[in-house]
Amino acid sequence: EDLPIALRKGVRSCTQHPIGNFVSYSRLSTDYKCFVSSLAVVVIPRNATEAQGDTKWSHAMKEELEALDRNQTWEVVDIPEAADLVGS
Repeated sequence: EDLPIALRKGVRSCTQHPIGNFVSYSRLSTDYKCFVSSLAVVVIPRNATEAQGDTKWSHAMKEELEALDRNQTWEVVDIPEAADLVGS
């Protein structure tokens, strides 16, 4: 069965109702408030270079690579000459 193809994206509407009018932290437990507020301060790097600039991310990457090596999950190999590398 042939299905119709959408020719254009739908129109987004902007709301005049800020979420702050409907969502409140007042009923959350203290622990949950702390958890939610901590999410706002976590910066997720966009790439490995940014991650290496942050000691916490750099440490996490190092731990992950050590675990992969320790568990023999991977091995380093030479790149074949005819390889089409992703991102190159």
